[in-house]
Amino acid sequence: RYALLQLGDGTISGHRVLSAQMMAELHRPEITVGTDWTPAARTEDMHYALGWFTADVRGVHIVFHNGANPGFRAAIVLAPSAKAGVVVLTNGEADQFTRAATQSLLKQLLQ
Repeated sequence: RYALLQLGDGTISGHRVLSAQMMAELHRPEITVGTDWTPAARTEDMHYALGWFTADVRGVHIVFHNGANPGFRAAIVLAPSAKAGVVVLTNGEADQFTRAATQSLLKQLLQ
C-alpha cells in the first residue's frame, strides 16, 4: 500500500493522503550522491531526495531506497511515470539476491 501511495501521487484507493505538492517535494532530487547503488545498469544522475534516492535508469526516472537489519534485507524501487514499482523483502544477510531480484523485476517492468 505504501508503494501504491507513492505511485498514486499521494492518493490511494481514491483517498488523498498527501498533497501532490508534498509528493513532488519528497521525490525531488536534493543532494548529488554518485552511482554506488544501481537498481539496474546505466544509472545516471543519482541524488538523494527526502528519504529516497533518485536516478535516471535507461531514460526512466526512478525513486528507490534499500536497507537491512540483521537477518533481513529490503528494497523498494518506483518508476512514477510508468506507475510501476518493485518491493523485495528477504530474510537473509546477502545483498546479492535482493539486488538481482530488484534489477530483474525492474527491467521487466520497464520494457
